[in-house]
Amino acid sequence: MRESLIVLGMCLAACSDPGASPDAPECAADIEWGKNVAGVYQAFRDNDEAEITLGFQGFRYVQSVMRVAGVASDSASFQFQISVDGQATYVQPAANALLEAGQDGARYSHDVLVFFNDIPMPDLVGRATTVLARGVVSGCRGVYTATVRLVDNSNCVDQPDGGSSCQAVDAGL
Repeated sequence: MRESLIVLGMCLAACSDPGASPDAPECAADIEWGKNVAGVYQAFRDNDEAEITLGFQGFRYVQSVMRVAGVASDSASFQFQISVDGQATYVQPAANALLEAGQDGARYSHDVLVFFNDIPMPDLVGRATTVLARGVVSGCRGVYTATVRLVDNSNCVDQPDGGSSCQAVDAGL
């Protein structure tokens, strides 16, 4: 009897995965963080520029698109961990996004805004910024990371009616 218990214990130890988490997803989603350039999706890659938009009421954000492949779903939830060089890392809470099928079989979100509201504009422009995007799609999880350089190439401010107001840059004088 004792030998049987030892053999059973050895078998259970050999068959179990001590690194497995009970919360681990049964599937993985391939996600990317990117932008829309003239109607074409383009993933952010390391060292790319990411344009900061100065929006209504001073909101600062990068207008983004999320790409999901490997999981068919009409919606997803995305959370961003943001590290701007010289600033404290922060997390933008998860936001739900609707997804639409693309011609390549992947699914794409409409605008997903990555915010930089608590950091003054001079402390953003030209800075290396690592964005770690986490997505949950139909219970499947995915992660994507890119380190981009934040730029402000526009002198326009988005207006609440959807238009924009552009003025000559005067350096605040």
